[in-house]
Amino acid sequence: MLSTLPLAICAVQSQAKDAPPPPASSVKLRGGISALAGACAGAGITIEASTLPTTITKVRLGSPAAYGGILDGDQLLQGTIGSNTMQLLIERGGKKYSLNLRYTPDNLAATKQSTKDKLRLSAEATKSSDWKTLKQYNIDLLIDASGSMQGYLANSGESKWQWCLEQIYSFAREAQTLGNGPFDFCTFQNEHQLKKNCTADQAKQIMTTTQPFGGTNLSAPLEEILTERLAKPNARPLLVVIVTDGMPNLGPPVEQVIISACKNLKSDTQVKILFLQIGNDSAGKVLADYLDNDLPLEGARFDIVSSIESEDLEGLGLRRGLIAALNKSGSGNRTPSPEIEAQLAKVRAELARLRAQRASQSR
Repeated sequence: MLSTLPLAICAVQSQAKDAPPPPASSVKLRGGISALAGACAGAGITIEASTLPTTITKVRLGSPAAYGGILDGDQLLQGTIGSNTMQLLIERGGKKYSLNLRYTPDNLAATKQSTKDKLRLSAEATKSSDWKTLKQYNIDLLIDASGSMQGYLANSGESKWQWCLEQIYSFAREAQTLGNGPFDFCTFQNEHQLKKNCTADQAKQIMTTTQPFGGTNLSAPLEEILTERLAKPNARPLLVVIVTDGMPNLGPPVEQVIISACKNLKSDTQVKILFLQIGNDSAGKVLADYLDNDLPLEGARFDIVSSIESEDLEGLGLRRGLIAALNKSGSGNRTPSPEIEAQLAKVRAELARLRAQRASQSR
């Protein structure tokens, strides 16, 4: 029996019984999938094996499949290819879902506005499944309010601050109806302001009345939040979501705060920290990659950091973007070696150079 699923692409419970037969030009695939594999690749899906059923091992960020809500680990049971769409039967959590997905290049071309519309529809369609995941956490959301957040995004033409205001307000409204309610909300620049149990309207008011200015001190609020939360055992783990556009130029290095917090963790499930980059600051990307991949080599007891780049965040939106970051595979336990240590030394040197550069610019 087919079940409903909050996907942007159709998932209809009665489809198996009521759907008309596929057109004559369609290609049915149940055992071999050579043709389907190519169509899946065009839609952003990587499959594990060359015969059905098989596992979807990766869904490319920003692809039609990602917009539609398909997830890594879904089981692909059947496929039917038409002239510009394919009908897939997937299984997730013991339930089967039928859905239609476009894959041809011509159909993927879209204007900026139509792309935004598709993203909004996708966000609506995946609300339920996303919040089922997010309800497992206590959420703290930190937003960079430094002067550089007044800069504009190349794709949308709006400021980074305005994009964040709209996305955070929408996210907070969903949290009140689909999640665990208000969450702790923090703006940080030279100083920081932390609002406990912040509602959507309060978050909007804070951002509307805040003028981004000054430098970036992320370490102070992050340390305060981690210290307070870890001192009070909670039934739910902590999810720290950080939206920032660059390299902090004030306070101690962020990695020191995270490595220190890891010493007080009993497992890597207690805390997850997501760095969501907004804007294409190269220094910020270097830092995010370092925090995402290298902290276990620097003495962190657990790998608790994940990140996502601005292009993916802008395309997916805040909720979908943080879900994508949360679902990323960890960097794993890499065994130190001369080659890895040499690479890490280069990263450390580059971070030191960038930090010195940003500190001098802030004077």
